[in-house]
Amino acid sequence: MNEKLINNLSDFLINSKSFHYEAELLTAFFLEKEYHGLSNIELYKYHFQLFHSLYTLKPILAEKGYYLHIHFMRIGVVPFPSKDKCRYFDEVKLIFCENIAVEPISDWQKGYFCQEHNILQNPQSLDIIDSKEYFYLDKSNLDFFGEEILENWLSGMNIALKDNDYFSVALSLLHLENSFDIDSLKAQYRALAKKHHPDLSKESHDKFLEINRAYQFLLKCIRH
Repeated sequence: MNEKLINNLSDFLINSKSFHYEAELLTAFFLEKEYHGLSNIELYKYHFQLFHSLYTLKPILAEKGYYLHIHFMRIGVVPFPSKDKCRYFDEVKLIFCENIAVEPISDWQKGYFCQEHNILQNPQSLDIIDSKEYFYLDKSNLDFFGEEILENWLSGMNIALKDNDYFSVALSLLHLENSFDIDSLKAQYRALAKKHHPDLSKESHDKFLEINRAYQFLLKCIRH
């Protein structure tokens, strides 16, 4: 990854007082021609490079005391509250809770939750694998999608995906039937991600990347 790009992106986000759309950052740091002139493949590759950079930058900014929130409509940094304040991040209001913290969490944030956002009930618990982080940090996914798959993936024409070989592969990897729904997809992913946690071994890491790629693919399909 280009160190100068990472530094420039870091400075921009820290000095900015607002959140940004993905398109703003693509235009400022990545695009070499008009946005509307890009093919689906080109657009995806720029998108991937931006999100790869952001997820690479996330732990770097954490060391500097900033939480980097990554969403295609809301990308920006927020200073972490002190360790005695709750670090539950509200993704709608884009702020930390900051109530008095009582429960420890064991991850790179090294902070605490309040009673309401106790780690055991918190759906944003950071001890749960962030599937998008692994997808975008895996550089092989830059060239994963072919034109046919990507066109359908971006356009939401999901019926056509069922005629594609990878749709069947993805279902097989997550042990799902064609009639799967969002709940069964998430349940299967969590079970398999736990079984093949990337920290367990090299074989588990490779298997997890396969499962994660399939999960991201099917998640995109079912959301349209």
